[in-house]
Amino acid sequence: MARNAKGAQFTPAQRAAWGHKRDISRAAELNADTSDSTCFDVLSYRDGIVTAIFTDGSEYQYDGFTLADAEDWFDDDSLGGYFNSEIREPTPKGN
Repeated sequence: MARNAKGAQFTPAQRAAWGHKRDISRAAELNADTSDSTCFDVLSYRDGIVTAIFTDGSEYQYDGFTLADAEDWFDDDSLGGYFNSEIREPTPKGN
């Protein structure tokens, strides 16, 4: 009698997606594709910290990120738009 493998109820595409997510979670670092970004030269995640190097050369680190948080940002159609709406602290107003 053949034994059912765990995950047999999933499609090949679902298993591949799960494997990809597992590989990413085991990776030491996750890097965003910034080739089309007018805001970032580098955007990387490692151990809960996102390092952002902007096109002007300035570099900042943002801590407290989960891998899922970083993936949400890195997978967004607009890395700069996501940064402005979800990450960037609003500038205080008033004098």
